[in-house]
Amino acid sequence: MKTLFTILQSLCIAAVTAGIMVEYKFEADIGFLLITIGSFAFALSTKIQKMLLRRELHELLNNKKEQ
Repeated sequence: MKTLFTILQSLCIAAVTAGIMVEYKFEADIGFLLITIGSFAFALSTKIQKMLLRRELHELLNNKKEQ
């Protein structure tokens, strides 16, 4: 299941990146471009934060087991 989510996230990242490129190439209104880039940045930052929190929680639980 985890692999499925990773594949889905990769496909979404590729789709958003393609959307940004199409908007830029066809000189889309700057508002649309900013909305798309903002959405992408928010999603990316959420993913990074989740990874960092998971690592921190894992380290915390490992330290608790050792005590």
